[in-house]
Amino acid sequence: MGTVVGLLELDLIVTASDSLKSKRRVIKSLTQRLKSRYNLSVKEISGQDLIQRSLIGVSAVSSSESEMRDFLERIIDLTIEISEAELVGSKIHIFHSNDDE
Repeated sequence: MGTVVGLLELDLIVTASDSLKSKRRVIKSLTQRLKSRYNLSVKEISGQDLIQRSLIGVSAVSSSESEMRDFLERIIDLTIEISEAELVGSKIHIFHSNDDE
């Protein structure tokens, strides 16, 4: 059985933000909560200089694709539940290691 790497992209709008500082507060709160709750790799990967838009990347490792998909779906649900930002889109990408190496 190989390693399964999951990548989740969360496309967010922070409608209440009127400055980069207020947007960063919302995004930092979300990323820290995800990291502390699930020990994930989480990073804002796009939109750093936009006042109301952000693209967050989340990555995790598992041994099962179905477990990984379920886990990343839970991250999406949690983001909707806890974030002050509105989730306007998400993409899940799954990568498999090559067991022959």
